[in-house]
Amino acid sequence: MTRLAAPAGGLPREPAATRADVRSRNDRILLVSMVAYAAVLAGLALERGVELTPAVLAIGVALVTVLALRRRLPFRDWIPFVVVALAYELIRGYQATLDAMVHVAGIIGVERDLLGGQLATGILQAAFHPLHGLDPLAVAATILYVLHVPLPLAVAGWLWLRHRSAFYDFVAALVVLSIAAFITYLLLPVAPPWWAAAHGYVPGPGGRPLISYLQPAAFATLVDSAGLDGRAVFGLAFGNLSPDQIASFPSIHAAYPFLAYLVARRVLGRARWLVLAYAVAAWFAIIYLGDHYLVDVIGGVAYSSAACWSVTGGPARLLGAIRSRAAPGSLGMLSP
Repeated sequence: MTRLAAPAGGLPREPAATRADVRSRNDRILLVSMVAYAAVLAGLALERGVELTPAVLAIGVALVTVLALRRRLPFRDWIPFVVVALAYELIRGYQATLDAMVHVAGIIGVERDLLGGQLATGILQAAFHPLHGLDPLAVAATILYVLHVPLPLAVAGWLWLRHRSAFYDFVAALVVLSIAAFITYLLLPVAPPWWAAAHGYVPGPGGRPLISYLQPAAFATLVDSAGLDGRAVFGLAFGNLSPDQIASFPSIHAAYPFLAYLVARRVLGRARWLVLAYAVAAWFAIIYLGDHYLVDVIGGVAYSSAACWSVTGGPARLLGAIRSRAAPGSLGMLSP
């Protein structure tokens, strides 16, 4: 991408026309994604008779307002993050419908097929989880779990300050990834391992669950150390405030950090390996805690890869390759 020289001591800046182009592209991606999302929401509402509460309607109005005023609001470059957050909150209004549609046995079967009859969470917990006492690994894994949003935001902030073109690509890919994941949650709600264990889908010896949900105790340990009621805070953060507890596939906890790596690797230099290392550690954490299957992680990696490819020129390169191979007078006649 062509850049203009910056003043002494300053950072390179893209030409104003270039910024306008990528902002226009991101606006189109945002609007197309939200139209597709709204169509799925409306279709489910009509088919399943979803009751829209005042709170959900308020979120919907806020979302429409943000979209309508996005070009006039301050920090315009960051508006897509607000849109994604509001879009996720809209899932709350469909929770009763999702509970009725939840898939459990199918993904367990896929996981067992991949791992010779076992579950990835069961393998890791058998290897690392102590029978009694504090589990330091679960505490560390919980810290990684709660960083799945702050870390991509930190990468986005760094890109916004240092590599604005990569920032725009990251934002566009994040919108594509998030809306694709949210639509999947609505159409294919999948229960996580801890939910399956709590409802008797993975019995172990003696009828006890084959796996344990390690996050509540680990989170309580962290919060208790700060002088608060860890169990109460966990119930608030992961119960009352969580829009969807059966949004297992694909895992956005796996997808967001990997997307940050895919986009930022072009400009991070050796530091890109730190972002990738965090992504891999996060994958381990969410499986070990019982929050996601290995299949969910694979899905998250696939979704983030597809989102990055779709934004950073994959379709354009593919179309160019098709045109270059087209016989004269066929597709080649369509190129400008």
